[in-house]
Amino acid sequence: MQPRGGWELHSLNAVLVPHGSYVEYVGLDCAEGIEVPIFGLRRLFRVEGDQWAKMDLLRRAGIPIPRLFSVGDDVDGP
Repeated sequence: MQPRGGWELHSLNAVLVPHGSYVEYVGLDCAEGIEVPIFGLRRLFRVEGDQWAKMDLLRRAGIPIPRLFSVGDDVDGP
Protein backbone atom coordinates (compact mmCIF):
# COMPACT_ATOMS: atom_id res chain seq x y z
CA MET A 1 0.00 0.00 0.00
CA GLN A 2 1.37 3.38 -1.01
CA PRO A 3 0.70 5.96 1.72
CA ARG A 4 -1.10 9.16 0.75
CA GLY A 5 1.30 11.57 -0.96
CA GLY A 6 3.82 8.85 -1.78
CA TRP A 7 3.06 8.76 -5.50
CA GLU A 8 3.50 12.53 -5.78
CA LEU A 9 6.85 12.40 -3.98
CA HIS A 10 7.92 9.46 -6.15
CA SER A 11 6.95 11.28 -9.37
CA LEU A 12 9.06 14.26 -8.25
CA ASN A 13 12.09 11.99 -7.75
CA ALA A 14 12.12 13.01 -4.10
CA VAL A 15 14.43 11.44 -1.54
CA LEU A 16 13.10 11.27 2.00
CA VAL A 17 15.46 12.22 4.82
CA PRO A 18 13.66 10.92 7.93
CA HIS A 19 14.27 12.66 11.25
CA GLY A 20 14.07 11.25 14.75
CA SER A 21 10.29 11.66 15.08
CA TYR A 22 9.35 10.49 11.57
CA VAL A 23 8.08 7.05 12.65
CA GLU A 24 6.13 8.61 15.54
CA TYR A 25 4.42 11.10 13.21
CA VAL A 26 3.49 8.80 10.31
CA GLY A 27 3.38 5.38 12.00
CA LEU A 28 5.54 2.34 11.37
CA ASP A 29 3.39 0.90 8.56
CA CYS A 30 3.48 4.16 6.61
CA ALA A 31 7.20 4.67 7.23
CA GLU A 32 8.05 1.19 5.96
CA GLY A 33 5.48 1.20 3.15
CA ILE A 34 6.18 4.49 1.40
CA GLU A 35 7.68 3.84 -2.02
CA VAL A 36 10.04 6.80 -1.99
CA PRO A 37 13.82 6.41 -1.78
CA ILE A 38 15.14 7.27 1.66
CA PHE A 39 18.47 8.44 2.96
CA GLY A 40 19.30 5.84 5.60
CA LEU A 41 18.20 2.31 6.42
CA ARG A 42 14.52 1.44 6.21
CA ARG A 43 14.98 -1.49 8.61
CA LEU A 44 16.01 0.95 11.37
CA PHE A 45 12.46 2.36 11.45
CA ARG A 46 11.45 -0.51 13.77
CA VAL A 47 14.31 0.35 16.12
CA GLU A 48 13.54 4.07 15.92
CA GLY A 49 9.93 3.39 16.87
CA ASP A 50 10.90 1.38 19.98
CA GLN A 51 12.75 3.40 22.65
CA TRP A 52 14.05 0.27 24.44
CA ALA A 53 15.40 -1.23 21.19
CA LYS A 54 17.01 2.09 20.29
CA MET A 55 18.77 2.36 23.67
CA ASP A 56 19.93 -1.27 23.38
CA LEU A 57 21.37 -0.62 19.92
CA LEU A 58 23.23 2.48 21.17
CA ARG A 59 24.53 0.57 24.21
CA ARG A 60 25.77 -2.34 22.05
CA ALA A 61 27.51 0.16 19.76
CA GLY A 62 29.40 1.58 22.74
CA ILE A 63 27.63 4.93 22.60
CA PRO A 64 27.00 6.42 26.05
CA ILE A 65 23.33 6.66 26.95
CA PRO A 66 21.61 8.32 29.92
CA ARG A 67 21.20 6.25 33.08
CA LEU A 68 17.72 5.01 33.82
CA PHE A 69 16.15 6.00 37.15
CA SER A 70 12.96 4.59 38.64
CA VAL A 71 10.46 6.70 40.52
CA GLY A 72 11.69 6.99 44.08
CA ASP A 73 15.39 6.37 43.28
CA ASP A 74 17.78 8.81 44.89
CA VAL A 75 19.47 10.92 42.25
CA ASP A 76 22.74 12.26 43.58
CA GLY A 77 24.21 13.90 40.49
CA PRO A 78 24.57 13.69 36.72
